[in-house]
Amino acid sequence: GGGEDHDIDDMDDAGGIGGDSEEGKEEPSSKGKFGDAKVEAGTSAENARSRSVAINRRYRSKVQNSIAELQAHLELRRLCPFKRKLSRAEAATRSLSYIKSLEKNVERMRRACELAFIIQNPEMTRSFIRDLYHRQNYDQRRVLTILIQDLLHVFDFSLAELWKKERLEGGREELTYWFGARRLCLSSEAESLLNMFEITSERMKFAAMEGLPGRTLSMRQSQYLPQASDTGQFIRAKQAQKAGIQSGYAFPVMAGEEVTSVAVFLTTEKRDFNFVLFNAVQSFFSILSSLQTEIFQ
Repeated sequence: GGGEDHDIDDMDDAGGIGGDSEEGKEEPSSKGKFGDAKVEAGTSAENARSRSVAINRRYRSKVQNSIAELQAHLELRRLCPFKRKLSRAEAATRSLSYIKSLEKNVERMRRACELAFIIQNPEMTRSFIRDLYHRQNYDQRRVLTILIQDLLHVFDFSLAELWKKERLEGGREELTYWFGARRLCLSSEAESLLNMFEITSERMKFAAMEGLPGRTLSMRQSQYLPQASDTGQFIRAKQAQKAGIQSGYAFPVMAGEEVTSVAVFLTTEKRDFNFVLFNAVQSFFSILSSLQTEIFQ
């Protein structure tokens, strides 16, 4: 019997039987529970706010560093004002514009690489031009614009022009500016100077044997311009000097035996006569002239 009493006492001490009584148990206050919960919630919210503030600070710091790096990059290329702090919106706009121009240039370079391969084979060149005319619904201006731009990039020229022949009263012939293309410039200053040169060219006309286009028209032969600053060879020598244009070539575009337009390619680099380049472009325009005769006559 002693063992049983001992077991009961143990149970009372442990709260097994006596634990069921109101006297042996103390209920925690409901007020204390909710108070602790509120404190914990407040602490969690404060911690979340602190983390959010820290993240925002790091983000703003990264954005500002990125804008500073972008501005330095654009300043080097003269594509944004020097030492003027860009806003986030302006930095985004300028960088997007720069990226788009680079994307266009990459696409042009891709086409130029394709043409550089094709131009080595006369049959492939002929097929390429014929297919381009078909895809462009035989729109001559669109086709010539694409071809001029591609040649500009294949041979790394800075500027290209196409001069169209007009027949005046009395049978006189005259070349007027039709359209142009130019390579993406690495600086806004160079871009502006070439733009001014183009504006000057758009207002000009060339009679037979006048200037580089006029000589090409009269002689019906491709021409090399060794020095654009020579007024005897290049009428726009003063404007060329301002734009940094050094040398160039001109090629007749023909229909049968008649010159219909003249393509001029100019560069801002001093280059000696390149026989391979000259022959390749001359051959290209001969094929183009032959095809245009078939298509439009």
